[in-house]
Amino acid sequence: MRDSILHHAAMIIRLEGLHACTHRAVAEQCAISPGTVTYHFKNLDELHAAVIERAVESFTQQTHAWFAAMEENSVAQQLTQFLFWTLDERERLICEYALFVAAVSRPRLRQAAAAWIASHQHILQQHFALTAQQAEAVVAFTDAWLLRSIIQEGKKPNAALVQRFFTSILQS
Repeated sequence: MRDSILHHAAMIIRLEGLHACTHRAVAEQCAISPGTVTYHFKNLDELHAAVIERAVESFTQQTHAWFAAMEENSVAQQLTQFLFWTLDERERLICEYALFVAAVSRPRLRQAAAAWIASHQHILQQHFALTAQQAEAVVAFTDAWLLRSIIQEGKKPNAALVQRFFTSILQS
């Protein structure tokens, strides 16, 4: 039941925004009583945080799998390919950023948003032995392009320019 609640809550947030994700709305989507949702998640912040935590876990698993399957190229090439792979996963990208922005907009959920950033940085440090500062810069640069692409309806950056920026970050 908990998985169904989280699935439907994420769907509501993605389609209608965080404000629309109430116990009653989730219960309606799951065809259960609002009390059942409240039993699993005492308040909305707890429900919303669980949705975000689940999305972070999914992102982490998918990203680890992608980097593990990636052929050995330079780190800058792999980071560039990862950025473009993520841009091509447009529906997932929009859903993840909708959740991320929702978390940023609620003070009690900001810790969940911070966990997302930390997860991405940790993956980069683990796979590429980057310093904390390099990983932070790579994530910030990546996020800027991902958000820009969402806003500009899928516009993609110049791959050679992206790779040069990643190379520059890695040399610092």
